[in-house]
Amino acid sequence: MSQKFWTSDNHFFHKLTINPVLMGDRCRPFFSVIEMNETLIENWNSVVMPDDEVYHLGDVSLGKVTLTKEILDRLNGKIYLIKGNHEHSALDKKCIDRFEWVKDYFKLDLMIDGVDTRICMFHYPIAVWDKAHHNAWCLHGHSHGSYTSGVGKILDVGVDGPISNYTPLSLEQITEYMKTRNFVGKDHHLPETERLIKG
Repeated sequence: MSQKFWTSDNHFFHKLTINPVLMGDRCRPFFSVIEMNETLIENWNSVVMPDDEVYHLGDVSLGKVTLTKEILDRLNGKIYLIKGNHEHSALDKKCIDRFEWVKDYFKLDLMIDGVDTRICMFHYPIAVWDKAHHNAWCLHGHSHGSYTSGVGKILDVGVDGPISNYTPLSLEQITEYMKTRNFVGKDHHLPETERLIKG
């Protein structure tokens, strides 16, 4: 039976991500982009099987088109791409067919632990999302683990996000993380329990 995974911000071939002078404590722990690329590919394929679905929330590669295509061809699974701000190569005609579809935003409704759950996917983190007050999730990338001010059931699924360890996240992993998150109303919406009390 196929599984679903989420990831973001691989930044294949991006030298900046491993530059300790520029990145400081957010520097990725690799000596070269080749080591980084190979580790990310190995980690991906260690959990994603050929029939699995991967929702990639943007910033696939900063490498040339031909090099990016070689990487994409080595990755397991059916890949759905939510566009990030670094997609020049991924959206090229030589690479774009590797994706099942490409969108700016996507909502997925799943039954999780017996509860209908909406999953809103963007590249960027946002403060308020559809059905957040009904325990909907917001999955995003872009922040490389640095965005920690979000409230509610929100998670940076990027490879260097808070729980990813440079590996795509399974539905089970994200579900367990979301159990630690509570919704706090930021606008006219209230948490479902408070809304029911106030009527």
